[in-house]
Amino acid sequence: MRKLLLPKMYGSLYVCPTGESPKEQHETAHRLLYSCMQSKGCAEMPSLSRTASGKPYFAEFPEMHFNLSHCDGMAVCLLSSYECGVDVEQCRNMRPKVVQKIFTPDEQEALQTSDNPDFLFTRIWTLKESYVKAIGKGIAYPLHTLNFRLDGNFVFSNRPDAYFWHTTEGNFAISVCILRN
Repeated sequence: MRKLLLPKMYGSLYVCPTGESPKEQHETAHRLLYSCMQSKGCAEMPSLSRTASGKPYFAEFPEMHFNLSHCDGMAVCLLSSYECGVDVEQCRNMRPKVVQKIFTPDEQEALQTSDNPDFLFTRIWTLKESYVKAIGKGIAYPLHTLNFRLDGNFVFSNRPDAYFWHTTEGNFAISVCILRN
């Protein structure tokens, strides 16, 4: 487990390597959450409850918010005092049908002029995912209404209700969304 540097107001972000099977990735992410809670002073893992839309939370600790994500090779855990979402993805090939359906015209233009459109595709995708996970809607949310522009690791968005942070770890893109109260 390794802690990534994140703006302090956002909370704490932890990463660890994981295996290839979805089951192993899921279990690794939950072990990571348990380790993170131990680092915050919890001797035992609090029980998980779920919102009506299925987003997990700790009923015993309403001031503690968390979100998990995993993919082939990495698991991440975000702990925050605000509603939050996190997504991690290994760089994947840009999918033209997904771009047409889900990416805004500005994002599509950025992909066309990018030196590395596959990685930019992955970075924007993780930003969209982090937002819908933070609001607890999942991909049922109209992703084509979210617009992102990246300038290095700086993220600009059309969502005034959220703060975004993004980084890369080798071939992985990690995005964080914190909802403004």
